[in-house]
Amino acid sequence: LRHTFAVVTLERLQRAHIAQLAELNPQQRGHYTRIFGDPLDWVRRRLGHRSILTTLIYLHALQELEMETRMALVPDTWDDPRDTPLTQLGDDAVPADADQEAVR
Repeated sequence: LRHTFAVVTLERLQRAHIAQLAELNPQQRGHYTRIFGDPLDWVRRRLGHRSILTTLIYLHALQELEMETRMALVPDTWDDPRDTPLTQLGDDAVPADADQEAVR
């Protein structure tokens, strides 16, 4: 029952957190987190764990939720560099005449 309580509670808290944080800018996210705290720490205190490391065992069931969190916080306007065709990528090599340009 403890394990089920921890996983279900952590999932619900994380989902609520995600929903709120996704709508906020970085400054507002920081303010929200300071007020409402970390869901993992909330569960830690309810279970009576001294260390957050003990509570981390409950995260194994929440890997999918972690990806949803990351995706919710990525702006819609973000361009994934993996979608850029190789022919459009710039050449990072320094041109041979770059030293001559620096001297001038």
